[in-house]
Amino acid sequence: MEVTPNRECPGWPGRVRAVTLLLVASALVAGVAASCAAPQPGPRSDAQPATTSEVQPVPGSDSDPASTDGDAAVPTTTTTLPDPVALTLAGMDTRRKAAQLLVAGFAGTAAPPELLELLREGPVGGAILFERNIRDPEQLAALTAALQAAAAAGGSGVPLLVAVDQEGGSVRRVREGVPAAPGARVAAQTMTIAAVEDLAWRVGGALLRLGVNTNLAPVADVVEDPASFLYGRSYGSDPETVGSYVAAVIEGQERARLISAVKHFPGHGSAVGDSHLGTVASPDDLDRFMTWHLPPFREAIRVGVPMVMVSHVVATGLGESIPSSVSPGVIGGLLRATLGFGGVVITDDVEMAGSLGGDTVALDAVVAGADMVIVGHDYAAQRAALESLVTGVEQGRLSTARLDEAVTRVLRLKQAYGLLTLAAAP
Repeated sequence: MEVTPNRECPGWPGRVRAVTLLLVASALVAGVAASCAAPQPGPRSDAQPATTSEVQPVPGSDSDPASTDGDAAVPTTTTTLPDPVALTLAGMDTRRKAAQLLVAGFAGTAAPPELLELLREGPVGGAILFERNIRDPEQLAALTAALQAAAAAGGSGVPLLVAVDQEGGSVRRVREGVPAAPGARVAAQTMTIAAVEDLAWRVGGALLRLGVNTNLAPVADVVEDPASFLYGRSYGSDPETVGSYVAAVIEGQERARLISAVKHFPGHGSAVGDSHLGTVASPDDLDRFMTWHLPPFREAIRVGVPMVMVSHVVATGLGESIPSSVSPGVIGGLLRATLGFGGVVITDDVEMAGSLGGDTVALDAVVAGADMVIVGHDYAAQRAALESLVTGVEQGRLSTARLDEAVTRVLRLKQAYGLLTLAAAP
């Protein structure tokens, strides 16, 4: 609207200028105050990397509002940071995605040519080491470095999960260069929870210095029968006690930034027999699982365990007729829906006698909801597992969405523990 000056008031133009200047000054002051009062982004609590960042002014610089002489504050700018997981996934074909779901074992203290071939193609998602692979700390450090170098140079260049079973007691793959830990039952009988957590922290740091970034432990099975092969590897026959010590181990390893994999879901405690040697079944019903077997796993999830290992136990009391490692009801039902676990699900070694077995067992496990599959010994079985996953996608048995979901979980795990960076993305 055009304002016509009142010619009958000689001082009117001056008053207009004064009011205008006053309004402009008020607006500037309000703008600066709003800018200073605006909340700044705080630290994220979901362990995911920020996808945006605000460029803040340097104190005392020309862009610092505090250093201006009444001028309006310079507005912040927002930049979008690339997401390493999204970039890496986008650069993968089906075969490389499938390879990320496999954890391979091998014989000898150096990587054999066939494993190096897999690493050049894929690479596979992880390597599992046994005592047969370890001679001394220097050799172990050289081996893990060579494996990571091969993974970095081949395929998508994604670093490996390098895993061992370092439970303590008789199950200790690394004997030198790592603090000795007693078996779980002895630890629970002779050590406080705080002492167990501190020992797990020290063990975790030592493993990481040797290039091992994943411990397939602790054992969360509640075991009463002294004849069980898991008796000495369990923290006890009381679910609450077991849960407390399991949580302590996870929290100690987490302090060291070592990846934990709690096992053997949904609970091996009541099953008679050893799944390494043959089919093992649990007759317990749902009430027994909820009150006895699952509480330690629930506690592990509560404290943030990033990975859960699913056993080959057949939960016949839950109406299952197949091993838990290939059961949608156990993985998708009990673990995902009932306990709310959103991390990586890994199977026990599918070459164990209690496994479903066959060339398509890896495909069966991933279709059922597993994200990673251990094939711990035979190269031919590892090849068959990889081919079954690729063929499963091509034939429509394994959807691209399920494959991408599993790969994304694996990549997010690696990202969370500093293994996946922009440098690794294609």
